[in-house]
Amino acid sequence: LAAAATARDALPGLLTAYRGALDGLAGAAGGAGLGGDQRGALDEVVAAGRAEAGAADALRAAALDGAAATTGVEGAVATWVERRAAGSYRDVDEAADAYAVLSAAARPGLEEARALLAAADTGLREASQRQSAALRAADAALARLR
Repeated sequence: LAAAATARDALPGLLTAYRGALDGLAGAAGGAGLGGDQRGALDEVVAAGRAEAGAADALRAAALDGAAATTGVEGAVATWVERRAAGSYRDVDEAADAYAVLSAAARPGLEEARALLAAADTGLREASQRQSAALRAADAALARLR
């Protein structure tokens, strides 16, 4: 989880750099010497890249919400482990029931966080696929300039 948190926390700076590069590309696409199809292909790279950056930021926000949702579960698990280690439960069934009761309050938040993460992941995957297609199309459109 630490590596995921590190990546999540680095994302705003990376997205700022990505958006800056897209702004530079947008400016260059308006320059002379490009045909309409080439300019259009670069414009789509910029638009798809901006959508991809927005989707990546939405995933980061969902991950932050998800991390907050785990706090309740961590407390329930800590309480359960303390009680289990102290021999508070007579058998495995009673221990399992106790865990279910202790973690019940946190489950709705976890389910909501899971749904938000899944939706954000789908959005990022779709945006990345659009960007990939835009980059392939731009590569083909600009091939005759090489």
